[in-house]
Amino acid sequence: MTWRGETIADSAFCIERLTKDLGVRLDEGLSLEQQAAAYAIRKMVEESTYWTVAYARWVEHFGVCRKQVLLESSVFMGGDLPYSVWRPLHGLLMRMAQPAIKKALHAQGFGRFDRQERQHIIEQDLLALANYLGGKPFMMGDKPTTVDACVFGELALCVWQLPGSHHEHLLTKDKRFEALYHYTLRLKNLLFPECWPRPPKTYDPPT
Repeated sequence: MTWRGETIADSAFCIERLTKDLGVRLDEGLSLEQQAAAYAIRKMVEESTYWTVAYARWVEHFGVCRKQVLLESSVFMGGDLPYSVWRPLHGLLMRMAQPAIKKALHAQGFGRFDRQERQHIIEQDLLALANYLGGKPFMMGDKPTTVDACVFGELALCVWQLPGSHHEHLLTKDKRFEALYHYTLRLKNLLFPECWPRPPKTYDPPT
């Protein structure tokens, strides 16, 4: 972002700068132990879960996700312009970006794992989140904090933007992640009640 004539690139630095300059305390009331836990959770999501989502979106389920992005682009980018106007451009841009993202995934390491290893990492990340959340409404307790915004960003992609993925299956069908799924819905309804199609209100695992 550009703030008071200065370009600030990373979201964490953006939050730190805004809270300092505006005198806002987003995580007021958290103990030092809670702050440390929140930082560790955020780093896991940013440095591990993020790459699992990127692989699912840009490699494993690229075709389905590309179609979804193209369908939505006519609404978010082109207003009432026909889908055919945006499809060629967006399709080309995504195909051009895919090789670079594959290269980044390989350099980071996640792109070198086989399918079973990738799914294991996905499951371990989500289990860590689910176990820490427990029965709390939010990660740090009764009120949302900045770590919830970070976690929600990735979980929202898993639930609504990765159709057919292992992420989606775990969150919407596996009972171990029922509380984490409802946590995602809770934040969606709190932060963006009118922006997305309304998700199902009940958890419906397969029989």
